[in-house]
Amino acid sequence: FNYFLEKTHLFQIYTSAIQEINNEHEPLFHESLSSSSYNDNNVTLSVTSLAIRQRLFVAYKYTKWNFYGIFLTFMSTLTIFPAYLSKIQPSYPSINYSNTLWTKRLYVQVMTFLLFYIGDTFGRVISLKIQIPSLLYPRTLFLINMLEI
Repeated sequence: FNYFLEKTHLFQIYTSAIQEINNEHEPLFHESLSSSSYNDNNVTLSVTSLAIRQRLFVAYKYTKWNFYGIFLTFMSTLTIFPAYLSKIQPSYPSINYSNTLWTKRLYVQVMTFLLFYIGDTFGRVISLKIQIPSLLYPRTLFLINMLEI
């Protein structure tokens, strides 16, 4: 897994940006470690938190479109899909047994469950096989997510 992760373009960009941040703050780390007063410990903490904040910003900068796409997909899937499917009723309800448990109660729940998870499974399998807009083109991936909604 680590071998695959090290070879991805996004990971290489991220590690080079992190290396630049570490090189930028390295003199400050050495200065704060050489002195041992209480005030300097606070400086060390502030330098460390600044470096962490910059690292998180770098990660956000390179993954924001992917994050927005995932967020919109989950939001639309989990809010619109069940509400829309709950309105579905059987086309040909049983005429002889009109008040059965299946047509009145279980049909909507079972069909919503099956359609949701079958569609989710097919979507995952297709995305494993066809990886046309990759992580190198996050805006294209975001546009496809918007079209899906």
